[in-house]
Amino acid sequence: MNRLYPTTIVLLFVFVALPTIDYRAVDIRMLQTASLDEAAFATQVKEMLTSGSLALDEFVYGSLYPYVGVAVSSIYGILFDLSDHAIIIILRLIGVGSAITVALYTYRIGQLLFGLRGGNLSAAVVLSTPLHFRWAVEIHPDLLQLAFLTAGLYHTLQLARNGDLYHLLMASTLAGLATATKYGGLFLLPTIALSLILGLPQPLSESLKDRRLWVGILSSFGVFATTFSLTNPYAISNLDRLAEDLSLASRIVSDQEGGGIEWITAIFSPTSGVALGLGLISTVFALVQKKWFYDRAHACLIFWVVTYVAFLVLNVRFTAGQYLLPVVPGLTLLTVSGLESLHSRLRLPQRQWATGLIIVLLHVGYAAPVYAHRTESGESDPVIAAGLWLAETYPEDTTILYDTYAYVPSRFALTETYFGQSYPVIELFDPDLVVTRKSIRDRYKDRNQSDHFRLTEDEQQQEAFLYLSPQRYRDIHFTYTYLEEGRTEYEQVRDFGAVTVYARRETSHGPDKADRWQSTAATQKGEGIDGQRAAQSYRDFGNIHSLAGVWEEAKTQYVKAASLNPSDVLTRYRYALMLAYQDSFDVAEDYVKEVVQAFGSPALVWLMLGWDYYEMGQFNRSRRASLRAHDHDPAHPLPLYNVALTYLVEGRQRKAENAYRKAVSSHPLPKETSDLLQHMIDNAKLTEGSRDLAQRVISGRL
Repeated sequence: MNRLYPTTIVLLFVFVALPTIDYRAVDIRMLQTASLDEAAFATQVKEMLTSGSLALDEFVYGSLYPYVGVAVSSIYGILFDLSDHAIIIILRLIGVGSAITVALYTYRIGQLLFGLRGGNLSAAVVLSTPLHFRWAVEIHPDLLQLAFLTAGLYHTLQLARNGDLYHLLMASTLAGLATATKYGGLFLLPTIALSLILGLPQPLSESLKDRRLWVGILSSFGVFATTFSLTNPYAISNLDRLAEDLSLASRIVSDQEGGGIEWITAIFSPTSGVALGLGLISTVFALVQKKWFYDRAHACLIFWVVTYVAFLVLNVRFTAGQYLLPVVPGLTLLTVSGLESLHSRLRLPQRQWATGLIIVLLHVGYAAPVYAHRTESGESDPVIAAGLWLAETYPEDTTILYDTYAYVPSRFALTETYFGQSYPVIELFDPDLVVTRKSIRDRYKDRNQSDHFRLTEDEQQQEAFLYLSPQRYRDIHFTYTYLEEGRTEYEQVRDFGAVTVYARRETSHGPDKADRWQSTAATQKGEGIDGQRAAQSYRDFGNIHSLAGVWEEAKTQYVKAASLNPSDVLTRYRYALMLAYQDSFDVAEDYVKEVVQAFGSPALVWLMLGWDYYEMGQFNRSRRASLRAHDHDPAHPLPLYNVALTYLVEGRQRKAENAYRKAVSSHPLPKETSDLLQHMIDNAKLTEGSRDLAQRVISGRL
């Protein structure tokens, strides 16, 4: 087995990894059906290539990963056509290349610590680790960061062995590059400092007084800072935004319900890798037996693993496997160290490879589902099928608003995507199609309580990960509900199970459709708002709530609309009507009085209230409101006829007849009143006596 050199191990890994890099790589939007991060990084690289600008406006991740993607893609673009597919493959190959780099430096560290056999075994184990393989074939900066960290760790351990300036500068540079990728290089700095101390030939007490130590520390920090600055110039020029984004990232990983036990569980999970749990056990034994005391490089390796794992356990409450990646090579090396010690004690050194092979086979077994998933055909996936159906059915200029994780092919240029649809946003964009994803809808299925989001009224908390205002949550919940119930301007045209497509019932776009869409998208992204259009969208959402009988939500939307367009009497009236529907009649009428005093049009407002009271069956209140309308505008024909109508519906023929006589004496019978009476007669909505009276009113025989 000693003939199994790194080249053979790497070739086996490449043979397995290459079939996985074409997973959902038709275009960048297809990536979104499985991973938002993959789609986001691919989009970022594509936009940089298209614009020719390397500027970044957010720094949750470092800049180096997209820069490497742009550099490699630019070289490829000189020779070949640079399509979405090519960008995706290039970015995934960067991950594969990074994984190979990790394996080669793990081999070098293993050889440094345990000899040739230990190096080979270390490389084989780390490449087969399920967690390592999972992220090696995905578009993400984690593996590139890990490559820099592992290379930096190699030079750090060499520094501990011989105190050479070259290794100090290389370790510091690589830590800077890792930090420029995803900030993980910061965690390597204490280990570099320890290796610098241990690398000096004199005892510790004298090393602390040695000028070379402090010059080395300053040089290390200078090289680290310079490397980070050169590779992240926009972050350095915008330190306030950098601090804000790092604070956001810190809140994301700390403000969760996980913690120390969850991290220990993740380390020992076989889906992460058997070597991780064995490595942690080996670390504990090494600490207890003080084995590290006799080898400075081994001591620095243990220090690196212990400090990083301790940071996760004590500070990071968001348990995600990828956060363990920085110590995968270290735990692998400590596993090999443990195997060395075990087989030496058992005097079976030749069995070490057999044990290592068992670990590798276990890793392969647990990594197999990742391989199977990344090589499966998308033809049977309803999400992909829905996207392909859209491409076959609708023209390229179709405007589409769609859920995150749904697939809308790149041929559709006029599109926007949201993590949950809100009807006011749909109204603002006025798309031809709305495409929803079941996995997103289900996160908003409960009207009052989310099992996915944390609902809070605190606006500062709402900016954090998975926090949402209760009102926005309910807006999205009701949007999906009303789409499914057919209460909106959109009707379902195709249901794929995982994806549902809704089309506008009537096309409302003119020749400026594209300009309007792009203008709305730019306004939304800039957090600006067209007050009149937004007010209209809120009012329309309120109207849908009203028709559905959800009065409280309707009131909320009317308040939003009125705040953006205070002079809109109709919106304010609709708010008053919602109060009436909630049996707050006196409050509603007091509010109507305020509206009338502020904006005028009293007859119209009281007339509408009288009619709405009639439809609610509140006939006495309807008569009072209609008479108020008549008092404000005696020339208007409808108030008196509406008063008579309430008596007619109640079956009070004498009062109804007197009221109709009074109305007819003042105004000829309006056509709309005549049509309404005829409709009521035809549909048997009146008693016999009331029906006879209605016929006489229509025929003019009062």
